[in-house]
Amino acid sequence: MKLIDQHMHCDASFDCKEPYTNYLNNNVNQIIFTDHFDLNNPISNKEDDIPDLEKLKRYQKEAKVIYNTELLIGIEVGYVKERISDIKKHLSSYNYDSIILSVHHNNKFDFMDLDISTISNDPIDEYLNLLIDAVKDVDCATILAHIDYGFRIHNISSEKLNDYKVQIIKILSNIISKNIALELNTKSMYKYDNLFIYEFVIDHYIAMGGKDFTLGSDAHKHEDMFYCFENAIQLLKSYNVNHIVEFKQGEKIIKYI
Repeated sequence: MKLIDQHMHCDASFDCKEPYTNYLNNNVNQIIFTDHFDLNNPISNKEDDIPDLEKLKRYQKEAKVIYNTELLIGIEVGYVKERISDIKKHLSSYNYDSIILSVHHNNKFDFMDLDISTISNDPIDEYLNLLIDAVKDVDCATILAHIDYGFRIHNISSEKLNDYKVQIIKILSNIISKNIALELNTKSMYKYDNLFIYEFVIDHYIAMGGKDFTLGSDAHKHEDMFYCFENAIQLLKSYNVNHIVEFKQGEKIIKYI
């Protein structure tokens, strides 16, 4: 079984210095990079962080000729409500293999910045509402990334998750109706210890008829490629899920596990 890690970054992302060639040492014949498209990015003093597409196209050619590896070009779109027209314009300018949809900030603070609590009484509630808007506004998304992102810095219990059940179910209902896959972000699950959030989400997603999962490490270093994939696969099997999905040219590819 040859799986393709569906969420990875190289030095075309503002927060990553890893040369793409380092990932090729994992003996892969196909790879995808989903580098950050984050407008008004608080981490970069509100600058627009946009992947260098020409650099990625050059990597794509090099990977094929020198390493006999097919390099796919995806993108991770950080939703910003105030910049939705710019987001749509950019996404229509290139045929990305996969468009990962995420929410990283509220146009003032990143949701992993502790200072966000100084301007928001309930950052998780605000995060989930933005995620609802993101799914509604970005029609071309293929994958919903790290649904737990806005929870990461908060010490939330399994019981407290129920306070956000209505919003989570709305997000899941919308991605099912729009044919957007649900990412199991293994960094979230096994580094940030948010496995319980994903179990909560998976329970509801499957009960609602959802069946399209992707596996993504969110790697920013080559050694994190395929991080804890076996754990995630065993988790899916415990729910009687027998496949995941991958993307190429925006088309869904089923891989049995």
